[in-house]
Amino acid sequence: MRSMVAEPVIKLTRNTGKTGGTTMNRKSKTATLIALFFIMAPIMGTLPISAFDVITIIGEVNDANQIISDGEICEVDDTLRGDHLVKNCISKRVKVTGKMRIEDDMRILDVTAFDVVEE
Repeated sequence: MRSMVAEPVIKLTRNTGKTGGTTMNRKSKTATLIALFFIMAPIMGTLPISAFDVITIIGEVNDANQIISDGEICEVDDTLRGDHLVKNCISKRVKVTGKMRIEDDMRILDVTAFDVVEE
């Protein structure tokens, strides 16, 4: 009489040494990464100005809390350094370093450092 116990089937496969799955898996991973890039690129471009937008401008300070540089007007932000700049350097040419942001089509400069420039 024959036993009703099933014998395990062993399938031998050859190890090719390749990793990462089949060609189809690699193609779908690549396509996913490319699609993700094209989705994220416009989103990253619409982010507000960030910490890497520290600028240096040279211009003249006026009594309206502004720096005029090459015909462009930058509002000086209401900070301790900004107030010191405006109070002590009216009508002087200055080199100002700070973080720029834009609000309601106005360029606002948060002053981090400034020096009076000799003409």
